[in-house]
Amino acid sequence: MKSKRIIHQLYLLIVVLFLFALFNLAAIYTAIDRTTADGRMINFAGIVRGKSQRIIKLELVQQPADSQISEVEQIVSGLVNGSKTLGLPAPQNPNFQAQIVAMEGGWERLSLEIQRWRSQSIQGDRLLQESETFWELANAAVFAAETLAKENVNFSKKVAIVIFVANFILLTIIALTIRKIVLNLQQTVRVLASSSNQIAITLEENERTINQQTETVNNTNMALAELEISARTTAQQAKHSSDRAADVFQLVRAGRETADKTLSEMSILQEWVNAIAMQMQQLNQQITRIATISQIVKELAAQTNSLALNAAIEAIRAEAYGAEFAVIAKEIRQLADRSKQSGEQINDLVKDIQKAIDLAVQATVSGKETVWESSKKMQIDRDRFQPMTEAIAEVAENSQQISQIVGDQVKTIAEVVREMHALDHATQENAIGIRQTKIAIQYLQDISLMLKAMV
Repeated sequence: MKSKRIIHQLYLLIVVLFLFALFNLAAIYTAIDRTTADGRMINFAGIVRGKSQRIIKLELVQQPADSQISEVEQIVSGLVNGSKTLGLPAPQNPNFQAQIVAMEGGWERLSLEIQRWRSQSIQGDRLLQESETFWELANAAVFAAETLAKENVNFSKKVAIVIFVANFILLTIIALTIRKIVLNLQQTVRVLASSSNQIAITLEENERTINQQTETVNNTNMALAELEISARTTAQQAKHSSDRAADVFQLVRAGRETADKTLSEMSILQEWVNAIAMQMQQLNQQITRIATISQIVKELAAQTNSLALNAAIEAIRAEAYGAEFAVIAKEIRQLADRSKQSGEQINDLVKDIQKAIDLAVQATVSGKETVWESSKKMQIDRDRFQPMTEAIAEVAENSQQISQIVGDQVKTIAEVVREMHALDHATQENAIGIRQTKIAIQYLQDISLMLKAMV
């Protein structure tokens, strides 16, 4: 802030010096132009005075001087009204203006007398007298011009004194301002030197810190690279575990479905066994009935045999009349014997069937109990499959979530690795910037020493 104020003050001094230099230049040019104009007026007034005497002399010796007369008229008109051709300004001083107008009137009268002289209207004495009168008027004009020139010179002197005093005052102000600026610069240089030293010390500390940070970043990059490799390996293992858990879940679910199917089939088998047991019981009852019938047949055969025997005895008693009846009785007896044999065979067969049915009933009952026990165990196993299925499903879901989380961690670690590389690059750039800043600070310290030596 102070340096900006000093720069503004220096710029202001430069602007003031420039403006004052322009003012001095304008004043000097004005004084020179005025002095030049005064000198030209004095010179042309003297020319008019001298040429008027030459014209009179030429006219007196009968040599017309029209060119000189025209030149004098042009000069007189320029002195009265101003002339760019002659470089004469219009007169501003009243006294000089009155003298120039009087000289113009005297020239008109002298010109008229010259014309009269040429026409022989007057004598030479009259022309000489008028010439002396114009001489006096021209002298008065020259004197007025000299007086005006002196006044202008005096005015220029006064202006020069005023300019000198103004220059002195301005230089005094500039000297005081410069002294103030120098004091501010000295203070600024001291502050700058102190700040430069402090900044240099801070930069050295920052450089050491950045070097340590660079080493830390390198170590962190190495650790992150190893962590990234480990995370990728873990992600692969987690994905593999998730896939295996999914496979096991599918197998367990298939086992549960198989157990459900087997349990359903065991239920159907149990129904079939129950139906077989009921059929075996009904068959046992029917076999019992057959045994009863066989016993009845056996008893009927025995009775038939007894009746046949009685019939044979009665036939023998009847002699000739009972021969055919004897034959019939014999056939009946044979039939009874066969019936008895058949009854015995049926009875034996029924006993064998009864034994087989008893064994079958026992096997059916045992199979029924076995099927019931198997069904019960299958139900227990099926019930065990449920929490196992849920647990494996949860493990599979957790494994999948872990795989996803590890994958996200791998992406995050990769992003961190990229950020650490960017940080490493930025740290290196900061180190380069600090080295460049140290060079700039050293250059600033050199400038501070130069400024200190200058002020």
